[in-house]
Amino acid sequence: GDGHVVGDSNNAKESGGILGHRILPVKKKSYNKNEPEMYQFKLERWTNMGVSVLAAFASEEEADVQLLYDTITEIMLTCPFGGLHNIDHMLKH
Repeated sequence: GDGHVVGDSNNAKESGGILGHRILPVKKKSYNKNEPEMYQFKLERWTNMGVSVLAAFASEEEADVQLLYDTITEIMLTCPFGGLHNIDHMLKH
């Protein structure tokens, strides 16, 4: 399927390919001061060029967001490298 890293990490590094995806923790966010706060999380795509937000999910219902979060997390655990190659070299210390 789309979004999986194919081949070993050396191939990914040379081709500037996708390293994988990272799911960020659920946060409460207010998009509009007249509306209720939303529970929101983002899904990042990491490549050798850097990181981008692939998708953001939000709902007023915390349970709905948590269910989707848990489902995506479980799917990522079935992927090689847990869905993301080692990105330590990309992170600014």
